[in-house]
Amino acid sequence: ESIDYADSQQLITSVIEQLEYDRNEKSFKTMYFNILDFAEKYDIDMNRKSKHRPPKVIPTRFKDTFVISTMGYRKGIVNEDDYRDNIYYPLIDAILVEMRDRFSASNIAVLSSQYILVVTKIICLMKYKFLDQC
Repeated sequence: ESIDYADSQQLITSVIEQLEYDRNEKSFKTMYFNILDFAEKYDIDMNRKSKHRPPKVIPTRFKDTFVISTMGYRKGIVNEDDYRDNIYYPLIDAILVEMRDRFSASNIAVLSSQYILVVTKIICLMKYKFLDQC
């Protein structure tokens, strides 16, 4: 299914707003308990230690966020607070930083101008094609 420019802009804005809305304790607890239920149902050990990997350097564009480690490395996670502080919030923050960067006002302005140029060109081509047939 294709999506037009206006719908895509609305969708991007909606996703960003939803992520901002879900970055709270209540949303975390709902997700956390759903994950625990899923893990219990499928016999998944939530306390299994992951392989040790060296820490990675955090990009400077994440300097103003709650990111305290990159996704490749994290300390041992043993309780609900660890999951919230070391996975949930940093992941949402990283996604928000990336989306705000990719879909910033200046990037949207460039996309808008390209969209207008393409639509204008299509209209001109249709107009000239129609006039040629008259």
